[in-house]
Amino acid sequence: MTSLLRGSLLKNAKDHNIVVVEAVKKLKKLSSDEEDIDPSSRRSFDNDKDISPDITPDLSRSESGDEGEHNVGLQRDHDIEPIEIVYTTDESETIEPVSGIHFAGGMNQYKFIGCGVRTKYLVFHAYAVGLYLDMESVDMAKMKTSDDIDDVLLNPHYARVFRLVMNRNVTSSQYMGAIYDALTPLMRGQDMDKLEEMKTQEMPSMLHKGTEIFLIVNGNKLIMQLGMDRAAQIESLVLTSAICENYLGGKPVSPAAKKAVVKEMENLRTSEPRTE
Repeated sequence: MTSLLRGSLLKNAKDHNIVVVEAVKKLKKLSSDEEDIDPSSRRSFDNDKDISPDITPDLSRSESGDEGEHNVGLQRDHDIEPIEIVYTTDESETIEPVSGIHFAGGMNQYKFIGCGVRTKYLVFHAYAVGLYLDMESVDMAKMKTSDDIDDVLLNPHYARVFRLVMNRNVTSSQYMGAIYDALTPLMRGQDMDKLEEMKTQEMPSMLHKGTEIFLIVNGNKLIMQLGMDRAAQIESLVLTSAICENYLGGKPVSPAAKKAVVKEMENLRTSEPRTE
């Protein structure tokens, strides 16, 4: 190594009229530095186990305790304590027919409305998604047409939870990349920094089958929660509106979920007494 550096420095001295004496001094300094290096601390590129623990983080265990995994994303100032999720224990449970994933009839103050699978490439059922809506904020008696229902579904001021349950193992980068791509055009060039914040939500590198993700929407506030372990809050009406449109708009990522939600809302609308 020293001989190569010597040749390079001497050539540089000749080409650029650098004083040769100074180049020699630098070579001596390099040689001295190399002699001071403890050979046991040098990394062997033939064996990754020789990486110094002082400069390489231990990624063998995530915060959640899963061996062989590590967290992706960054710790952000918007991280909050996870919200306790309590499901109803009555018999009004719905089983999503394609994935077989169960959805309770209620969650905290939210009522289950409908569910479906997120299908990729026609056969790739990534996850099941179910909508839970805070019916206390919805006056169903005023719902006279299907347009009134759409107004409620697309308006993030009607508090709701999108419960996503992984139907197969996927990496968090795959999931976050997919939702980022889906939401980008719906943001319409606004608040893109908020979408970036969402993308950097900290989570394990692998989302195993059965992993739950909650997208809790209330006005301009989004809480993205991974199971009962970690959560982050982001404030952006553009972002919360885009999430509602992503699942319940004209081109939903899960047409089956949108269809089930609209059907149940129609049932609720027709069963309520009308008000003028």
